[in-house]
Amino acid sequence: MPRELEAVYHGADEPEDMETLEVESDSGFGILIVNRVPDSDMNRKEVRDYVHKVIAEHRHELSSVDSRIRANHEGCLIGLSPVYSIPDAARPILTRPLKITHSSYNRDTSRWLQQILGDAGLMAVLQEVPFLDTLYNPDVFRDTDLNIHGEVFENNQTFSYYYFLLNSYSPMQRIIQRDARLKSAILDYPQIPFER
Repeated sequence: MPRELEAVYHGADEPEDMETLEVESDSGFGILIVNRVPDSDMNRKEVRDYVHKVIAEHRHELSSVDSRIRANHEGCLIGLSPVYSIPDAARPILTRPLKITHSSYNRDTSRWLQQILGDAGLMAVLQEVPFLDTLYNPDVFRDTDLNIHGEVFENNQTFSYYYFLLNSYSPMQRIIQRDARLKSAILDYPQIPFER
């Protein structure tokens, strides 16, 4: 977790002054949030398709940006998500540079994204915001085109992903609330037999 966020967990029976230890987890994922703000080029399918194509061509480079990142050609749930199909797309003309909002914890990955988009002919500008604002102030993403969100799984991956979709600081939660089909699928999830 970023240094700005001190995540210390205590059990109900533990004293608050109990000694703590640091635990590192490699279970989680990072996703690129495409924010279709009004008057943004990201509202055009050809722009979104081209961004996906550029990322797919360079995804293998991510471990050189951060050694803890592994390229993933599937969805968020390893072993459960299908392989991405990337459409062929021609470079579109933008009306303005794409805006990438990031915080300190994903600064290097956001710079990498800006670089590969620029090399592919799409100008992008970076805006850094405090990490806590990315959690508690959704307005920081109101006028951004792209942002990278990282999620650490603290429980088994399926439950953690379900919680990620619903928790109030998830960028997906706002999208799900506006989409009747996704909202219905999320409401059905607790009724699915555990084996599935």
